[in-house]
Amino acid sequence: MLDILINLKDKAIEVAAINSVTLATNEYVANMKNRVFKDGKNTNNEKIGDYKKGRYRNKRAEKGRQVEYVDLKNEGSLQFSIQSDENKVGYTSAKEAKKGGGLQFGNKNIKGYGIVFQPSQSEKEKHTENTSAYYTNELKKLANDK
Repeated sequence: MLDILINLKDKAIEVAAINSVTLATNEYVANMKNRVFKDGKNTNNEKIGDYKKGRYRNKRAEKGRQVEYVDLKNEGSLQFSIQSDENKVGYTSAKEAKKGGGLQFGNKNIKGYGIVFQPSQSEKEKHTENTSAYYTNELKKLANDK
């Protein structure tokens, strides 16, 4: 009987750890998406770029999209394709992964904007802090659950 209780406690701690990482990773993804698609910032928290005068900028403006700085938001498919699955972050399709890679590193149509879809140093630190805080809270709940 004691073995069963110990196993249950170990499983509960394992689930608490997984939940903590999942919560922190979901929050990281939301922060990264805001940095890129809302604020128009790269991994170094610098402006991704400017939309140059011309056809593409005019097309964006006609559709009611902002044109003051590059935010990599067009139809939204790239933004929505970046998802987390437990402790992994990635694209939901090869097409969107190719698009994300092209925007960062260039392709036949674009020069590339540099590293955008990797965590900034502050995002890494915040992820670590959040994971620890969520885990501590989960363990406190387990300790109070009698």
